[in-house]
Amino acid sequence: MYKKLLSSFAVALALSSITTSALAANGPLSIYDKAPGWASMNGGTTGGGTDLSKAVTVTNMSALKSAVSGSSKKIVLVEPGNYDGTLSPGANTTIIGTAPGVRISGNISVSGSDKKNIIVRNIAVRGKPCGSNDACKSGSDGVYIGNGATNIWFDHVDVSDGQDGNFDVTRSGDFVTCSWCKFYYTYDKDHRLSNLIAGSDNETESRGKLNITYMNSMWGDRVNSRQPRGRFGKIHMLNNYHKNSGSLHGVGKEMALIAENSYYDVPGKDVFFSMGSPKGWKGSGNKGSAKNLNATSGSTFTIPYSYSKMSADEAKAAVLSSDCGAGNTCLFDHDGTGSSSSSSSSSSS
Repeated sequence: MYKKLLSSFAVALALSSITTSALAANGPLSIYDKAPGWASMNGGTTGGGTDLSKAVTVTNMSALKSAVSGSSKKIVLVEPGNYDGTLSPGANTTIIGTAPGVRISGNISVSGSDKKNIIVRNIAVRGKPCGSNDACKSGSDGVYIGNGATNIWFDHVDVSDGQDGNFDVTRSGDFVTCSWCKFYYTYDKDHRLSNLIAGSDNETESRGKLNITYMNSMWGDRVNSRQPRGRFGKIHMLNNYHKNSGSLHGVGKEMALIAENSYYDVPGKDVFFSMGSPKGWKGSGNKGSAKNLNATSGSTFTIPYSYSKMSADEAKAAVLSSDCGAGNTCLFDHDGTGSSSSSSSSSSS
């Protein structure tokens, strides 16, 4: 997947002071792909490594839960199908869906200071149905990262109908990258608050933590707010696409947010808004129908890793691609040569 981007833009990138990370679309995933963004810091996020000869392939939830348990290095390949329940991977784990159509009906929880160096790629997660606002709030997030979990990379993960949130990071979760992910809801429940960072202004253990990158990701149907909404963290939004009628980036207590080269099909909504004593925000290169696309307020931060940027228009097209765009849309390259021995099936939605 990444070889195509590198070959297409090699000359341009050679002249640039920033280098590519995991920005390509339209090709199979490789075990050699490297975690981009904040997940590349703090020693990097390598999961179970690159030795596919030791990979385990699973076809049911019982086998999947067993394969991802423990802290030893492990690579788990997940075949298309429905996997019902809660998945809690251990440290030093790589989980990769081999093709579209891999769906967890339930949730993924990455919670605890022992949960480190975890990669999850090319999987769909759909939350269990919930009714009232109170019932949903007391339910599970589609994906939860927190309580000291560090160096976590979610890539090409399709998250819908989380009972509480779709993808929440709280309580000292750190060095997290969410790339090529898709967030949405399939029905009009009361509680459709997608991405929360820190659960309250009193979550002071998260000071200096919650360093998160969202890149080449999409917030789509029925998202009502939190794209994301947060506190305390340093948040880098890059080449994302927003298409809904919900509120966008809620910047709360001690949070700094940078949004670059993203596309906002969210008519009349402010891209940035204060939710109480933020450090600041900065927009650049953004396009769309939202308001104050490239506003600046207060102070932000210096991004410590190298990265490459698409234009906002290019990002929108890449994210929406059915061929390894955002979500569980990819094939997996089993031999690292740039081709795949898997055949595509219909994506869950």
